[in-house]
Amino acid sequence: MLEESKILSEEAKAYYEQLTKEIDEFLTEYLPSEPNPPASSPKVVHDGLWGTTKLNPTEIRFLDTPLIQRLRQIHQTGCSYFTFPSTTHTRFEHTLGVMLKVEQLGEAIIKNSEEKRLDQKDIGQMRLAALFHDIGHGPFSHTSEEIYGIMPHIECLRERFPGAKPHEILGYLILTSPRFKAFCETGVDANKTDVNPEKLANYIVGQSRDLENPYKRELINGPFDADKLDYLFRDSHFSGLPMSVDLDRLFYTVRIGEAKDKKNRLMVTLRGATALEQILFSKMVLFSTVYQHHKVRACDCMFAGIIEYMQEHRIEMPLRGRTLKWNSPVDFLWVIDNEFLSFGFETDNGELHALIHNLFFRRLLKRALIISRRTVELKDNDRWDELQRHAKKSSNSAKKRRELAREIWKFAGKPCLPQEVWVDLPELPSMKAADDTFVLPSEGAEPITLNKLFPTGQWTSQYGLNKWRGHVFCPPQHREIIGASAKKVLESQYRIEILDEAFLRCKVKPPR
Repeated sequence: MLEESKILSEEAKAYYEQLTKEIDEFLTEYLPSEPNPPASSPKVVHDGLWGTTKLNPTEIRFLDTPLIQRLRQIHQTGCSYFTFPSTTHTRFEHTLGVMLKVEQLGEAIIKNSEEKRLDQKDIGQMRLAALFHDIGHGPFSHTSEEIYGIMPHIECLRERFPGAKPHEILGYLILTSPRFKAFCETGVDANKTDVNPEKLANYIVGQSRDLENPYKRELINGPFDADKLDYLFRDSHFSGLPMSVDLDRLFYTVRIGEAKDKKNRLMVTLRGATALEQILFSKMVLFSTVYQHHKVRACDCMFAGIIEYMQEHRIEMPLRGRTLKWNSPVDFLWVIDNEFLSFGFETDNGELHALIHNLFFRRLLKRALIISRRTVELKDNDRWDELQRHAKKSSNSAKKRRELAREIWKFAGKPCLPQEVWVDLPELPSMKAADDTFVLPSEGAEPITLNKLFPTGQWTSQYGLNKWRGHVFCPPQHREIIGASAKKVLESQYRIEILDEAFLRCKVKPPR
């Protein structure tokens, strides 16, 4: 249970208790009361990206539970496969990749450090943390996370888990649940692997009981953790945009050192700084090319539109003897990608059927106009900053974006469903990790942050100026009328002028 619940507000405590109860119901189906018989020997798994990894009997017992197996049916990069056809890799594959990378990272530290701050027992713990780090994901991964992540249940718990992603918070609640702890008591076999659910849960949300030695949790949740080392390579490989990161150099130069705050942190020597720069560059390229591709964002809006329609019309989704109302983050844990899309064949609501099938058969929303510094002439810089602040992943920002979209829809004469008109303002990629990534400039010298060697703040600024794009999406047959309406609404509210280029780049005739 959450021992620090006394620091939560009364509202947060109520949501925590609700989530705890719902997660227990979820685990009743996805975590058997009795684990499978122990494996007689380790299992070898072949990965198309990294090669071979070996799983011990305890890891196999957890891996074989429905809780982990469901990740086979959740796409790693959400709806991107509608645009990049080969990005059909799943959270399950990514999980195995993170297990391998955290082991390699830990082994490198043991090899490079004179002081034995890590041992094989620690690496075993990190591999288990990697195995569980994505169990809080719902259908289409981050696509659904953008929806349940702004629900009050999660927003209230952010005071307890600062910096943690919504799926990590759900993962924490799963690992610290009584049912999961009971499973662990019977699930550890003769391999004698130390399974500490509380410790694993803290690693996943980026926290640690050992405040003096955060380097252990940084292996799984840190500035250049095993999670990033896998997803950057995996996502770029399967999207057809191979990245170049010198992992051999990174492993050769990784160290544990004392930072200015007197805490032992994960860092690299100066010769490893280039590999860290490559990681940040790869992240930036993936954001602009894949994660924030306008067709990928259109799919995300279509998914959100389906959920919004069901919420507003109080349509429940029947699933294995229960009904999902989409009013709690745990509702999203019950569903995998194909189950969600197949509901379009089952519902007798014609509008909902069309919304789901438009996504299923890739009849995508189209751009009515583009919002960027190249398509907008500013009359008041403060108002532009206000508009861009609505890109934040918060309930207030999401509410404002939907209000804008509804106003555009009404101004256009309501030509379609309101769930088919979206103002999409993707959040700027965060490069704050560079302020928390340490480099040893020389033997015995005081560590410095990567930002002092590589000014990532300038990158983020340039991304906002040259790469960042917001969009107004709508059905293709209504682009001209929605585009003209969006121009009127945005110009009147934010003291900007929408230039013709905002329409021409969408192949839409500029309004006159």
